[in-house]
Amino acid sequence: MRAVLNADGTLTHLLPPEYHGNPIDDQGSLVTTDWGYDFASFVTRHSGMPTIIIQMDNIELGIRAEFIEIVVSNKPDPNVASGR
Repeated sequence: MRAVLNADGTLTHLLPPEYHGNPIDDQGSLVTTDWGYDFASFVTRHSGMPTIIIQMDNIELGIRAEFIEIVVSNKPDPNVASGR
């Protein structure tokens, strides 16, 4: 966690502020959490959808770079779970 919102509405920075690009705000968007591979378990825990992260690295297809992870969540079909 990089910042916390206090009860009075003020912000406390726990690390130096970092901003990502934002097309509707020239200041950018404040980064409040640095995610890693723990992101998949966070999504699973909070959404109930099994989630995995796939890293696609295939030089033959021209795929080799930073930020090539794909996050896949599966929303189970309620009809399958109930046997309908």
